[in-house]
Formats: sequence, C-alpha cells, structure tokens
Amino acid sequence: MQLICAGSQERNIVCMKNSGSEDEVEAAEGNCSSESKPEESQACNTFTCVERDISLQGLEQTGLIAAGTDLIIKWQGGKLYGKVKLEVRQAGTSVDEPPTLSEEESGWEQDAYGLPTGLIDNTGNFTWPIPSSIASGKYFVRLTSGTDDANVDVSEDPLAIQAQRLYILLAIPASPGTASSTLTGLQ
Repeated sequence: MQLICAGSQERNIVCMKNSGSEDEVEAAEGNCSSESKPEESQACNTFTCVERDISLQGLEQTGLIAAGTDLIIKWQGGKLYGKVKLEVRQAGTSVDEPPTLSEEESGWEQDAYGLPTGLIDNTGNFTWPIPSSIASGKYFVRLTSGTDDANVDVSEDPLAIQAQRLYILLAIPASPGTASSTLTGLQ
C-alpha cells in the first residue's frame, strides 16, 4: 500500500463587478457566468509519500556532554509528513570505559531519559533536554520510522555524558580561633 501525501486548498469565490471607478464591488451570483467561475477547492501535494532510509546526522562528539544541557539531534529520511521514534540506551557506566552495545532489543528508553514517549513528528531534528539526573556514561541514540520498524538507525559512536556532581569544599582554619567556611557547588 502506498500512502499519498495529499492535501487540499480551499478558497471563497465571489462575483465582483466594476462600479465605474477603480474599485470593484461584490455582485449577486446571477451577474456572473457559472462557466467562468473557478473551482473553490483543488487537490494539492498529490505525490506518493516515499519512505527513505533514516540516517542520524552529526552526533559525533569529541568531548563530554554535561547533564542538564540541550543536545540537538538531527536526521534525514523516514516518511515525509510521517512520525519517528527517538530512543536512548546506556552502553557504559563510565565516560572512560569502552561502550558495549549488544544486538538485543531491550534497554532502549524514552521517558527515563527525558525523551517524548511514543512517536514524534518527522521534522528532521529534535532538541533533547538531557536530564540533570542522568547517570554518567556512554549513550547510544536510536531513531526508528513510525511506519516501518525495519527503517532504523543507531548512532555509530556513543555520546559521553557527564553527570552533575556535588562537591563540598570545607575550609579549615590554619590557626586556632580563625573562622571556617563551607563552599557548595555543582559541576
């Protein structure tokens, strides 16, 4: 079955007559020929929607991505005006260790990593607000067509995401009787 990407255009047609000046005024329908009246609606975009191979674009990273920041995920392909599913899978619990990605289907998540649950519009990009609570590690991204589960792409290289860490710096006075202070911050 081929899907037709069809739409329609609608317009309001009225009979106009010249009032003798430069302005035209609306006239009764009987004053205009029905044979010369244009169509009020017409079909548009009547081409066949083609499913193209999905391809993730530009996810090659050279450094760490901080949790709590936005990452723009871009792709090409899928079905024009269709839907896609975006998922993430942790492939290592350290940003320093090599990632592991088995062929099994389990472990791909959406809502656990702040991605929309279900299908999203195939716009070619999505801004992923990486949760500040995400664990440090290597993560793969998978994009699947909403109309063909076999049309899928997984990022070649994992994203290295660094979790936020809370550091507490305690300043101890060097001599008795001097005040101490504590500095708390997120990294």
